[in-house]
Parts: sequence; structure tokens; C-alpha cells
Amino acid sequence: MSDGWQVYRYYLKRLRCWAHLIRKAEGLTGSLDITARLFGEQTRLLLNTLIKAVYAARERPPGQALPITYQGALSDYRWLVKQ
Repeated sequence: MSDGWQVYRYYLKRLRCWAHLIRKAEGLTGSLDITARLFGEQTRLLLNTLIKAVYAARERPPGQALPITYQGALSDYRWLVKQ
């Protein structure tokens, strides 16, 4: 698991630290660029939603797998990233 330091981009299989991703999203929410600000807000919202779901699943397993539950939100976010 790593932060966003460039040298790590050469690893094909790597994980990004959620705390660093959330911090970057929060930074984008303060941008003067409206598109960047909205993207930061959407990213922060999705990451916070997913992390709460993971913590809740640790306490009590959900009725269905989290990727299924959040399939729509993840699909919407993929579309947003491509934009």
C-alpha cells in the first residue's frame, strides 16, 4: 500500500492508501476550478460512503456483497472519472 508518490506508479499491482485519497479529494474541493471541485466532492462522498460500509460490514456482514450493493455508485463514479 502506498501514497501517491510517482515512483510507485511503476508497480503494476499496487494499492493506494485511502487516507491519502481522501486527503487529495478534500484538496480538490478547495479548487478554484469548478470541475475539479465537483470531482473532489464526488470522490470524497464515494470514499466516505464506502469506508463506512466496510466498517459496518466488519460489525455485521451485509445481506449481499458490497460490490453488488454499491455497483450503481461505482458505475456512476467510473463514468465521472472518464469525463
